Amino acid sequence: MGAGQKTKSRNAIMQNNVLKALSFVALWSIANRFIVFGPAVGIHVILILVTAVVSSLTAHTSFYLFFDWLDKKPFETFKERFAATIPRTLGGAPLVTALILGLAVQPGIALYVLFVAVFFAEVIGKLLYGGYGQNIFNPVAVGLIFIALAFGGTTISTWYLPEAVTGATPLRYLNEANWILTPDGVWDFIAYQGGLLNMFAGLVRGSFGETARFALLLALGYLIYKKALDWVLPLFYLGSIFMIALLQGLVVGAGFMYPVVHLLTGGVIFGAVFLITDPVTTPINRQGKMIFAIFMAMFTLLIRFNSSHMEGVAFSVLLMNMFVPLIDTKTANVTTSQPQKKIQSIMVVFGIAAVVVLGFTFLMNTFA
Repeated sequence: MGAGQKTKSRNAIMQNNVLKALSFVALWSIANRFIVFGPAVGIHVILILVTAVVSSLTAHTSFYLFFDWLDKKPFETFKERFAATIPRTLGGAPLVTALILGLAVQPGIALYVLFVAVFFAEVIGKLLYGGYGQNIFNPVAVGLIFIALAFGGTTISTWYLPEAVTGATPLRYLNEANWILTPDGVWDFIAYQGGLLNMFAGLVRGSFGETARFALLLALGYLIYKKALDWVLPLFYLGSIFMIALLQGLVVGAGFMYPVVHLLTGGVIFGAVFLITDPVTTPINRQGKMIFAIFMAMFTLLIRFNSSHMEGVAFSVLLMNMFVPLIDTKTANVTTSQPQKKIQSIMVVFGIAAVVVLGFTFLMNTFA
């Protein structure tokens, strides 16, 4: 077996493991919504995931059909032309992108909006760069930002869903408060969601996949065990979120439970498992991944605390995707025989991230 075939085989195994993890989270989310919010919501989750998958396959197939026709590739029948797109479509990880994006969108999203967003994410975020492995931006993040910018508040339009699902999410509550909470306010917010156990188990409003935090951590453990992702990225991302938010909580007077609110609200854990671990759009070596994850945490908190956008994970992914070539270049010559240099660089990066977040927080509180 040649090097190219070995790479394709490893990619296929990795995609298969990621699909298994995604399927587990999807089943957890479907069962969760059926039990907690009723059959209408459970059925809508299924429709969302089916729509995402259909859109992704349609995007790949139509893209290859169009360019095969444009290049005037010879096919005797349309059936042969269509059959030629199948291996390329399946090799482009369409199901992975579709399921991640389907699990990350808001629960009341109109299905036509999701179809357009997944199509856009696949074509603009992946296929135009040459397909899976050639893209420089995470296609899921591209799709989520497209929904936020192109559709905004028009995505909640599914009439048969109850108010308990389509109403304001906990993330909106925190965004409207500019993430400024007192210690009592932190506990009131936790009680408002039914307690830490409810937040952890996903028995709260929000995106189906993002709220399934217990299932997400189980999926993370499985993917690390199968070596389908590098544990450095999620560990440093979640750890940096916790440590910087802890310092941030002391600055705004929110207390020691403040970082827990950040971790158990919105898409932080979901992003740690399925967004920042994309091997194509993240740095190559360990040191680069650590730097990537720390700055990801910095941008996530900056956007949450100082922006009108409710969530910072998807925006942070796209921002950091732009810096991956630079990070790879600057960390390429740091070998494993230079542990002190590695530690020093990571400490400096974390210090910069903490100072930037705390500085913006202080300025906002001072001039608000």
